[in-house]
Amino acid sequence: MIRTFIEAVLRFGLPTDNFATFILEVGAGRSEQLNRVLSNAYKHLLTEDMGGAEDESMAMMGLSELRPYVWIPLDANFD
Repeated sequence: MIRTFIEAVLRFGLPTDNFATFILEVGAGRSEQLNRVLSNAYKHLLTEDMGGAEDESMAMMGLSELRPYVWIPLDANFD
């Protein structure tokens, strides 16, 4: 949770009143659908830099998959 908060502050600035953090369990093969839904919900946070890294140097800096939300994969066994 702390990493998610720090990533959000570094990417979007200090939070306003509507800051929320979620852990979602995504079924096999459904991550692309979830990405589309979240990207549409937070498209107002999208910047030019997040459009895709066609430049090789941008990809090397880890900017190839920036999203308008913070996405941190978590492998956990909740069973």
